[in-house]
Amino acid sequence: MDAELIEINPLFLTKDGNAIAGDGKLSIDDNSMHRHAAYEKGRSYYGSDMEFEAAKEGIPYLEFDGDISLMRAGAGLANTVYDLVNYEGGTIANYLEFGGPNYMKAGTAMRLCLANKPKVILIVTFGTIARADVMAEGITKAVLELKPSCPIVACLRGTGEERVDEIFAPIGLTRLSDTEEAVKKAVAIASGRENA
Repeated sequence: MDAELIEINPLFLTKDGNAIAGDGKLSIDDNSMHRHAAYEKGRSYYGSDMEFEAAKEGIPYLEFDGDISLMRAGAGLANTVYDLVNYEGGTIANYLEFGGPNYMKAGTAMRLCLANKPKVILIVTFGTIARADVMAEGITKAVLELKPSCPIVACLRGTGEERVDEIFAPIGLTRLSDTEEAVKKAVAIASGRENA
């Protein structure tokens, strides 16, 4: 659904039975704008070329000045991971939501993350709709296709997570099961304290 809110309040009824809107509100999800060419925002609206490219794909993406590229899926997870990274002394290069309807866009998501030239990509997911096994398949395909030069730290949890290690085997990626452990590892790699 593209509209987050459609409201007419108050609604007046005249003596002759006609309805008149006293006020109205409409709030559209910015991430749906790519489906509505007439309302599409141009490059000047976005803070960077990558934010514009992500918007065209319908992927929520914000660019920062750090060196840890964050791909995440799961409600409320972004703020938690962002805070944990900062607490551990790391800095985020970008925020990218690849859950919800975007969980099958792992290749596009990884391409956006790699454009920042991060020291490490941190993938953290938790969900039941965005299946962990399907995300793992997309990540594996993206790694095989894009051959990233930076290490990847992955913490995928949710529906189908029991298959993730098997799916990651061809790319040599080990799934971590704890968000804090994944964040600590990513920060250690980015800071040079640990090798991938």
